Amino acid sequence: MKTRLTLSFDPDVVTMAKGYTQSRGVSLSALVEQYLDKQTRLGEESIASHWRGKFEPAKKHGDPRYDFLAKKYLD
Repeated sequence: MKTRLTLSFDPDVVTMAKGYTQSRGVSLSALVEQYLDKQTRLGEESIASHWRGKFEPAKKHGDPRYDFLAKKYLD
């Protein structure tokens, strides 16, 4: 059984959202429900954790600013 929920949005956002949902053949309620489900799911990784470890740090040893930031953020 579904639960009703009252939300307030900017009228322009509602207009754009209705156009978006109409073009995709889904209801506005379904769109909001899918978004909230995705955002509140337990164990959902953050953007930072998703990208952590995917990039190699620049090789700028000897630059005092780089050394300070590398020690602060990479160690």
